[in-house]
Amino acid sequence: TGKTITSLNCVLDEYRETGIYQVLILVPSQLLLQQWGEELKHFNFRNIILVSSKQHRWRREVETLHSDLIFNKSRSFAIVATYASLTNNVESLSVKLPERCIIIADEAHNIGAPKVRSVLSNFHQPMRIGLSATPKREFDEDGNNALERFFSSARPYTYSFSMEKAIKEGFLCPYSYFPHIVYLDEDEMEEYREISNK
Repeated sequence: TGKTITSLNCVLDEYRETGIYQVLILVPSQLLLQQWGEELKHFNFRNIILVSSKQHRWRREVETLHSDLIFNKSRSFAIVATYASLTNNVESLSVKLPERCIIIADEAHNIGAPKVRSVLSNFHQPMRIGLSATPKREFDEDGNNALERFFSSARPYTYSFSMEKAIKEGFLCPYSYFPHIVYLDEDEMEEYREISNK
């Protein structure tokens, strides 16, 4: 069904059970921020707040939400924030969120990035969904450990659908993979190291 639709159905199930939805969705880019916002509308969710440097009213909207939650803990909302906005505004986006707020991390491997990792202790909400086609961070054991701790899930993770299984079950077409070895000269190798470190 796709990661977005699957996770929003989890939020919908929570709504069916409790009569409210409270969700914080973390995304790596402006494009995904907009896509999630549109998908939330398709699910008929309301009180959607988009948080990024290009959204100029979000601070006021979040403050209003926090005030509303003081008087009405069952206020429904959906906040979609970029990881960059989260790390720069963690106090606004974490401390006052209700405990039953669901956290959805799209491209969840970003949770293991050093700046994001540094703010994870601000989140005490136990309902967390990590979405990623590539959940393992290459050459980053600390980041992988942070991911597993945050989502209380280690390989093979809570639910995993490998490419091999997807091909066997007909969700992906079979393909052949032919590695081609490329040798780099000294300058290319230096550039490769620089890019890899980023």
